[in-house]
Order: sequence, then C-alpha cells, then structure tokens
Amino acid sequence: MKEIKVITLKNGLKLVLLRNTTMRFYYFDILIKFGCINDEVLVNQEKIKIPTGCAHFLEHILLEKSKYGNLFEVFARDDTRFNGRTYYDHTDYYIDCVKNFKTNIKKLIIALHDKKFKEEDILTVKEPIKEEIQGNLKNDLNKLDEEKFKSLFFNYPEENILGNLSDLENITYDKLVLSHDLFYVPSNETIFLAGNFKIDDMIKYIENIYDKLSFNSYELDTSKKELAEVKRKEYSFKSKTNTNYTKISYKISLKDFTPFERVKLDFYVDFFNDDNFLCVDKLSEENISFHRIDYDIRYVADYLILSYGIYTDYKDKFLDLIKDKINNKEFREDKFNTFKKRKLVDLLIRRDDNIYFIDCYLDNINLFGYHDYDKLSDIEDLSFTECKEMINKLDFSNYTINSFYKEN
Repeated sequence: MKEIKVITLKNGLKLVLLRNTTMRFYYFDILIKFGCINDEVLVNQEKIKIPTGCAHFLEHILLEKSKYGNLFEVFARDDTRFNGRTYYDHTDYYIDCVKNFKTNIKKLIIALHDKKFKEEDILTVKEPIKEEIQGNLKNDLNKLDEEKFKSLFFNYPEENILGNLSDLENITYDKLVLSHDLFYVPSNETIFLAGNFKIDDMIKYIENIYDKLSFNSYELDTSKKELAEVKRKEYSFKSKTNTNYTKISYKISLKDFTPFERVKLDFYVDFFNDDNFLCVDKLSEENISFHRIDYDIRYVADYLILSYGIYTDYKDKFLDLIKDKINNKEFREDKFNTFKKRKLVDLLIRRDDNIYFIDCYLDNINLFGYHDYDKLSDIEDLSFTECKEMINKLDFSNYTINSFYKEN
C-alpha cells in the first residue's frame, strides 16, 4: 500500500511523506535552498555578499565537524548510507538505511542545525577543498560552463560550486555562521521521507525535533532581477588540452508558464532535443565533427537554458547547423509517439523505485515550483499538438557562444 502526504508545518518546514508498506528500507532527504546562486542577499534590508563556494564549504564543515564528530564515520558505524551534496541553487543531505531510521534522522537534523564547528576548524576543512579547486582548474569544460553563466546572466553568478582559490580565502568563520543562520532554517527547507511508517506519527516526530532547536530570525530576501538579454554574445579562451570546443546557449524566459506547464515543457524540450540534435550522420557528412552533440537542459530561476556543444575545428559550420535546427524546427509525430511510449514504460518500471520517486518529486518542487509527483495520466495527456505549440512559443533570440581553442 502507498500513501502520500504533503504538509507545511507551522514553522514553515515542508514535508513530503511517502508511506510504502512493501519497503524494506527507509529514505530521508533534507533540501536546503542554499547554493552558489546565493552570492548576494538582502538581510534586514542590508546587502550582504556571500563568497562563492560558501554553501559547499558549509556542507563540508557541518558534516565533518558536527556535535557527533564526522558524520560519515558516525553513520558508517551504523551501516547507514549517507552523503551531502551542494548544487547551484540548493544543498541536500540524505540517509538510506534499514534500521534505526528515526534515531538517524534525528541525529542528522540536530547535526545540521545545532552547529558546533569552531574557528580553528576552518583551516582543516580548507585544505582538501583547495585540492579540489586546483584539480578543477585543469578542466576546460568546467571553465567553459562557468564562462557560459557569466555570458548568460547579469545578476546570477557563474556555476562554480567549489569557488576559486581567492574565494576560499574570503570564507571566514563569521561568514559561515551567518550563512548557516540565514539559510538553515525550517522555512527554507523541504524534507522528503519514504518508508513503512505511520505518516501522522512521523510528522509529530519531526515537529518535536524542530521544536527543541533554536533559530535566529532575519528578514531575508534572495530574489534578483534579471534581464531577458544575455550579458555578452561571445567569449573564448585558449585550451590547456590543445583542442577546439564550441557551445551555443539559449536563454529563454519562462515567466509566462505556470508550474505545471513547466513540467510538461521539460518533457517536450527533451523530445525536441532527442528528435533534432542526434544528427551524427550530418555532422560527419559535412565534416563538422565525428563527435555527438552535447546538449544540456538547465533551469535557473525563471529561465530555461538550452546548450549545444561539440568538439570541432569548424566552429561556424557547427553554429550554422544549430541555428538552422532552431529556426526550422522539425516535429515528427511518429517520433513523438515513440518517445512518449518510452517515457510511459520508464515511469511504469520505476514507479516502485521509491528513491527515484522522491528525486522526481524533489525536481518538480525545486525546478518548477510544482508541488506534485509525476503521474502516468500526466504523460498520457501529453500531446503532439501541444508540444509544437509550447516549443514554438519559446523565444530563441537571446543566445551566447562560448568556446575554447588550441594554439596554432
């Protein structure tokens, strides 16, 4: 038997609970809306700068210097699968276990909120992160994605989860404490739970844990205004690997789309890419590249970012091909119906995979503001006509070209 309940507690904490009496394990995921996108916020009407990489650093120090010690070691002793992950716009922590579930989630919630790290812990955590950053500097594709964000946005920062070495030096004890006090609060969190438990009992259990925690109160504003245009049309740099790579990225406003329309659009864009950009034969016939096109779908606030990149020595020919595909869109109904059947089968196979279910639910809330899960009926209702209408409604006029090149 499956039962789903979504509730917002009095303290602002959102809970998504999935009771499944056939589950042999428990899954817990807590999502905090804090990532490298939050580089500048208004706190009590005062503008505060947050160093790039601060969310990732905070994740590390909370896990490694908690009141229980290193949480990886703590949970490993209990045979509990556990990790923390920082993304562009959020951080999350999950637990996957078969025993001591309630004890484990209580321990994690307390560890994340009852901060015990000290100023002297900062240097200890900085060293391994510094090594991560130095390893990242050698990767041209990572640098290209950072430059892509700089080209696309006026007010949103680059996608640089780790930060640069100079950013790392700006991460201080006081900045970490302030960031924790601002973002690690119930109203900025969503908890996902799956397992064989009584839903009402679990709600009371989580409420009791939070009732015993204390939180500082701030007037926090994380909103930003962003122009529809791109900040710069083109940017390129020399490759460390002596190769040529080009990427074109479209910045598309979704302000006129409802949350559920954005969910459907995600399916339609996925089909559009699959139907139009798997053109390996044409790439080799026109001597553009023997690689496949890397295409990527990203959502940043109210913007959809569609990116197409490839290793090629024929940059202009590749860009002409992409622009031609965008300007002369092809929609094949037989391909659409096949793609739709594939998605239905995929959901049928995976609907009993509780972690997959939770991850999809999390994406719907976090990416689209849609507080519901994916249903078979939603996919069945998708139509070829609506697909064409939605894709044709998108404005592809704002784009940026970013590349790296080998020295002659």
